[in-house]
Amino acid sequence: MPISINGSGTVTGISVGGLPDGIVDRDTLATEAKGSILQVVSATKTDRAIIATATFTDVTGLSVAITPTSTSSKIYIAVNVHIGGKAASYNAMKVLRGSTVVTQGTHGTGNKTNMSFGGRIDEDFDTYMVSFNFLDSPSTTSATTYKVQFASVYDSSNRAVVINGNEEDGNYTYTLCGTSTITAMEVAA
Repeated sequence: MPISINGSGTVTGISVGGLPDGIVDRDTLATEAKGSILQVVSATKTDRAIIATATFTDVTGLSVAITPTSTSSKIYIAVNVHIGGKAASYNAMKVLRGSTVVTQGTHGTGNKTNMSFGGRIDEDFDTYMVSFNFLDSPSTTSATTYKVQFASVYDSSNRAVVINGNEEDGNYTYTLCGTSTITAMEVAA
């Protein structure tokens, strides 16, 4: 079948694999086509942070600022946190846009803790990688900050929760020192 272009610009007659490499590249696609990643910002935390209170507190170094190019853009948030703590500690984390939590459980009433993500540390020297992913709709073109907060929640007493390490901070081979990241990507909608 011959290749033809009609009056409205529609091309017909091209079979799969019918175009040589390099004919269609990123520059020939529509600018900011839906689903395109328009920008990426990321922060990496390499130092240790510890908390032993149920009050949610900002994690220094786990925040990023992004300025969306359109109010219709979505912001894809990816957080990976290396977490440890005292045995039987419960780590709870929230991800916020400014001062607003982007998402969290809502069924927690009474003494329950609503959070974006988290978990339980079984033993003093345990560490885990916990992650969070969310597609946010900030509806703004103003600079927007996304950040992580953490807390140590336990029903009878607060127990230490540690970011980028375990409960023991001595000079031992089993004193683990990790990294945590937060990434925000603007997605054209």
